[in-house]
Amino acid sequence: ISAHRCAATFKLLEDVWTSLADHVARLQQRDVAMAATGKLKAVVLGGTGAVGTEVVNSLVASDVWDKIVIVGRRPVELGNELATKAAGRLEQLTINMDNMAAEAREAFAGADSVFCALGTTRGDAGSAAGFRRVDLEWVDAAVALAKAGSAKHFSVVSCEGANAGMWANDWPIFGAMLYLKVKGQAEEAVKAGGFPFVSVFRPGLIDRGDRMRGGEKLAKVLGVSSIKTAAFGKLMVEDAEEVAQGRRTPAVAMFRMKAMQEAAKAGVPPKHSGK
Repeated sequence: ISAHRCAATFKLLEDVWTSLADHVARLQQRDVAMAATGKLKAVVLGGTGAVGTEVVNSLVASDVWDKIVIVGRRPVELGNELATKAAGRLEQLTINMDNMAAEAREAFAGADSVFCALGTTRGDAGSAAGFRRVDLEWVDAAVALAKAGSAKHFSVVSCEGANAGMWANDWPIFGAMLYLKVKGQAEEAVKAGGFPFVSVFRPGLIDRGDRMRGGEKLAKVLGVSSIKTAAFGKLMVEDAEEVAQGRRTPAVAMFRMKAMQEAAKAGVPPKHSGK
C-alpha cells in the first residue's frame, strides 16, 4: 500500500509539473506572438538626449513596438524616413517635467517597457540641486508613474561606478563623486519600484559624436574605450525585446561596459552580469 501511495504521489507531482511547464510555455509563446504582431508599448524619457535619441530610433525601426510615447520638455526631431515609419505609432508628450505626475500619468498606463535616459551634469544643470532634479527627482517621478501604470519593465541609463553609498557633498570639487552617488541612488529607486523586470545599464565612456563634452573628447583621444550612442540605444531596445519574448530570466539585470561592447560588436542582445 505504501509503495502504491508513493507511486500515485509521484505521478500526481509529475502531472502538476508537466501542467506548469505547459502553462509557462504557452505564456512564452503568447509573448512571442504579441511581440511578432507589434503589440508592445514603450515609454521613453530623455528622448532628446544622445542615448535617448538612439533608443527612439531603434524602437521606431523595430516592428514589434506598436505604440511609442516620448515624454519630455521638447519634441524629438525625426528624420523623414523614421518619421514615415513612426506614423501612427509614435506620440510625443511635451510637458513640464517638474509636474510629471500630473501631466504624464496616462502616458505610462500599460507600458511594456519604460526607457529612462534622463541625464545631465552639474555643469550643464548649473548647480548640484539642478543636477539632482534631473538625474534623481525626475527618475523618482517616472518610477512612481510607471509603477502606477503597471509597467512590466523599467530600463535605466546609469554609469560605470555608480554607488548610492558613496560619500559626496555639493561642493564643485566633489562633482564626480556626487555624480556617481546620485546615479547610484537613481538605480536603487528603480530597483525599489517593484517592476517584474529591471535593466540597469552602466556604460563607461559614451561616444556621443558632436555632443561629446570636453573631458569626454580628451578621454577618447587618450584611447579610453567607448561605445557609440547608436549601438547603446539598440542594445537597450534589444534587451527589452528579450524581456517581452520571455528569453530573459533575472528580474534585475545589470549590463556593464565590457558586455555592452561585446554585444554591440557581435550584433547580439547584451549579456547581463546579475544585480
